[in-house]
Order: sequence, then C-alpha cells, then structure tokens
Amino acid sequence: MSRIPAESIELTYSFTSSKPWDTRIIPSDPTVYHTYSVKTETKEATSLFGSSHNVTEVVNESSGETIATLTWREMLPDKITFKGSAAMSIDNWMKPEFLHSHHAAFSDDQKRKYHWKNIAAGLEMELHAEDTPDTPIASFTKNLNVHQLNLTKRATEIYELCVVSFIFLEKKLSLQEASVLSRADDAGTEGFLVAAGPIPSK
Repeated sequence: MSRIPAESIELTYSFTSSKPWDTRIIPSDPTVYHTYSVKTETKEATSLFGSSHNVTEVVNESSGETIATLTWREMLPDKITFKGSAAMSIDNWMKPEFLHSHHAAFSDDQKRKYHWKNIAAGLEMELHAEDTPDTPIASFTKNLNVHQLNLTKRATEIYELCVVSFIFLEKKLSLQEASVLSRADDAGTEGFLVAAGPIPSK
C-alpha cells in the first residue's frame, strides 16, 4: 500500500503492462495530463566494431513527440537523451547516492532536488522532494493486476520527470530482479534478458 494518504493523491498513472519498457501510461485525468507510450526497439550496429543495442523511447501520445530516449548499455550506465538535449549517462542525471544504496537523486529545471528511495526488489519505490523530506510526493503500487504511480499535488509540478525517472529506474530494477531469478533457476527459463541483449519477449 502507498504511504501517500488517498486524500492526498492528485493524479494516478496506470501502466498497461508490467514491463516498463513496453507499456502505455494513462493518467486518471487525461483532460489535464498527458498519456505516454513506451516502446523499445533493437538498433543494429552502425560500425564494424559496434554492437546491436536496445533503445527505449517515451512518447507523448498527444503530440507524438519523443520526450526522452534511453540507450541500453551492458558494461556502462545507460545513456539518456531528453528532447533538445545531448545524450548523457543516466548516472549524471539521476545520481546514485553512495551512502544510501537504494536511493537516486535528480533535479528539476528550477534546481529543486528530488530523491527516489526504496529502489530494490520487494520495496515500494517512493519519490521525496527536499522541501517535503518526511512525506513522499509520489509512490509506486504494484501487484498482480495493478501497476500505478500515485502523485500528490506537489509531484504534479514535475509529473513528466516523475514518469520518465520512474520508468528508467523500474526498467533497471526489473532486469536485475530477472537476472537473479534466472541464475537461481537451474533449468533456465525464458524471460528478461541482460540490458544489452535483444528486446525481452512480451
């Protein structure tokens, strides 16, 4: 259950798939907030020494614009590209917090700082703002049938950043969880693949 009281939830984004790299993200009020599509494709190598890699795009369905792109990499941190900006390591934008292994921080265009917490299997991811450190402004609820990102009024000020940062963190976490399960399965199973491999099967 979310730590955010029901009366404090201003906006809920519902995911149509448990795979954060292949889903639609639908707002509880589509007349005010955008709906997003997340798609992943395998790009072939463009040079002799290159290799194929996955690219995830987050698209605003209203405008058709790609607002953010994630290039998956196996040995190095993924690269993120925002509309109108140069590509950068995702760790340069959403910085891991070395004193808190399950936290990551980013800033908005007003230099306000935010912290995702509980980035680990079995925990409910929460977003905290520095101006509201004791109470989450967004949280993710996941069970067999429901995958929802709940936002307070404060979080709606940066709702697009909430969506993008969450998707890319959840993608990384999902692959890590699947890798652990795969290694634990002596028989081997089909499912998630390592970050630089082909697109995971639907």
